[in-house]
Amino acid sequence: MRLATSVTPYPCATGPGARNKRFLAPQIRYRQRETVLDCCFLWPLIAATIVGAGEVAEAMVNPPTTTRAYFRGRCLAKWPEHIVAANWDSMVFDLGRDPLRRVPMMEPLRGTAESVARLIDESDTPAELLARLGA
Repeated sequence: MRLATSVTPYPCATGPGARNKRFLAPQIRYRQRETVLDCCFLWPLIAATIVGAGEVAEAMVNPPTTTRAYFRGRCLAKWPEHIVAANWDSMVFDLGRDPLRRVPMMEPLRGTAESVARLIDESDTPAELLARLGA
């Protein structure tokens, strides 16, 4: 493995200038054999290890219970074929009919295990869950 830095301007794929093709940022390339990962100048901050591999593996199957990540993780685990998109502040469900159903999750402390676990457990389909949520 080699870590090579380059300060030549490079179009940034993420961050505030992602949609503006004129935005240029220093490029950092991480090379491992033939693989090249091009990132913005924030790569050293992102690459820092915050939690161990065991904690990451655990979080992949057991989402945190005290934030909206619980709702997102449980829905993805129970109905992966019905989730079109999942991000920080919304999820988009495909219920098999148009239109797709977007569920906003703007509040980080809503969607916790305490507030939605029973609803998810008792819902057999995502359509039933959304009906119960009033979404």
